[in-house]
Amino acid sequence: MGKTTVDPASFHYIQQTPVRFFDIFRAIPQGLMGAGSIVFLILFVGGAVEAIDQTNSNTTPGHVILSLDWQKMFEKPSPS
Repeated sequence: MGKTTVDPASFHYIQQTPVRFFDIFRAIPQGLMGAGSIVFLILFVGGAVEAIDQTNSNTTPGHVILSLDWQKMFEKPSPS
């Protein structure tokens, strides 16, 4: 990869694009609609995790993974 440099002679002003007062309130819903798929995924997964947690299920993959004895799994076998 190359080094990123800035040319000081390249500075220039750009045309202003002012934001109207009510555009501020429209930005959040528009952003949520634009990112709808990821918002849906986060809400769906969060709801699924909460439903599993509320049922006190001890057979979830997360519970099984956390209940494993990782130190014993990765220790070297003693020479016989």
